[in-house]
Parts: sequence; structure tokens; C-alpha cells
Amino acid sequence: MRKTNKSTEDGGFANGLSTSVVGEQIMLVYNDFQYRHDGQDHKVVGPMLASIKIPIIQFIGADGSTGKKFALIDANVGGKKGTLTLCPQIFISVSNKDIFFIGKDGGSIYSLKLKLP
Repeated sequence: MRKTNKSTEDGGFANGLSTSVVGEQIMLVYNDFQYRHDGQDHKVVGPMLASIKIPIIQFIGADGSTGKKFALIDANVGGKKGTLTLCPQIFISVSNKDIFFIGKDGGSIYSLKLKLP
């Protein structure tokens, strides 16, 4: 797993990594740049595209093999405008498919529900 996303002046609150055991796998959750996961070969990444961060959910098998990866592109995290940043360190897995996180937009904090396919 390669993660290049960095944060400044927020203590890493929105750019951390969290893990959870789901069945026989480990689930990793982190934010990363959308352009790294959109399936396109970007020669140049402009400032607008370079600022878009999305949640990534990566599964790792008991044998260390990488499993399914979900890049939540256009997931509208936080509602129709998609303006919230998911904070991966703070979550609870309610089931194998439903996960509640904390999200933020500037100074406000919200609860977010992600449902895996």
C-alpha cells in the first residue's frame, strides 16, 4: 500500500490510518488523493485535482495478500455537496458492510455512515 497524502497544521487528524479486523481480513481505512485511484494515467496533476481527497478502504488477507480495495470516488461523503473530510482514526464497524466515521468541515464535526458493496 502506497499512501502519499500529507497534512499540515491539523495534527494528522484527517490523514491518519485506521484498522479493523473483519472476518479473516484486516480492513485499512485512509484518505488519499483521488487522482491516484481514478484509473487514469495522469501526466500532469493540476491544483484542483491535486486537492481532492477521498476515503480508501483496503482489505488484507490473513496470508498478507491484498484483497478488495474500495476507492470512494464521488461518494459524496457528508451529503450532496461532499464537503466533509472523513477522519479515519475515529470509527466503529457496525457490521461487515456498515461503518460509522467522524467527518469534519473546518470547525464542525459530523457522523458519517459508509456502506460497503
